Formats: sequence, C-alpha cells, structure tokens
Amino acid sequence: MLDLSSPIWQQLHGPFGSAEAVPGLLQQSQKDYTAEIKDELYWEHLYHQDTIYSSTYTALPYLSELARQSNDPEVKLDIYVTCGIFVANQQTASC
Repeated sequence: MLDLSSPIWQQLHGPFGSAEAVPGLLQQSQKDYTAEIKDELYWEHLYHQDTIYSSTYTALPYLSELARQSNDPEVKLDIYVTCGIFVANQQTASC
C-alpha cells in the first residue's frame, strides 16, 4: 500500500486534480467511519460523477483493510458494496 504520508498522493488524479485530500479522509475514516466522511471520500474524491481515478485504485487497499478490521457488519457491507461499485465501473477510469 502507498503510505498515506507519501508525496505520490499529490501526483495521483482525482476529480478535482490532485488526490492530496484522500489520505486525510482515509485516516479520518479509520478513526471514525461516519456518513459525512465516507460520503465525501467516496462520492467526491474516489467516484465522482460515475468516474473512477488513479486515486480510487490506490485507496482500495485501505478500504479493504478498514472493512477487514471492522467488527460492525454494516461498515463491512457498506465498504464492500462501495468498492464493488468502483470495480464494476473500472472501464471508465481517468488518469
């Protein structure tokens, strides 16, 4: 996994240019998986307007790990379904 402090995140693409906000949102979701944080992460940075980005692929291992470590079945389901949406739409990836 790409370290969350790596400067490479700034070189990855998201819907608004650089993916520099993604590591912070991933860290926040690891501490507190709230609707506000996950909605911003998923729908504003990783899968905005039905498009996935290089940052989406880079975030997937973190999301997978978060689901694996969670004891909450609702969190697991939410992450797995959301990641499934990302993977199912991978043909629209934008670099």
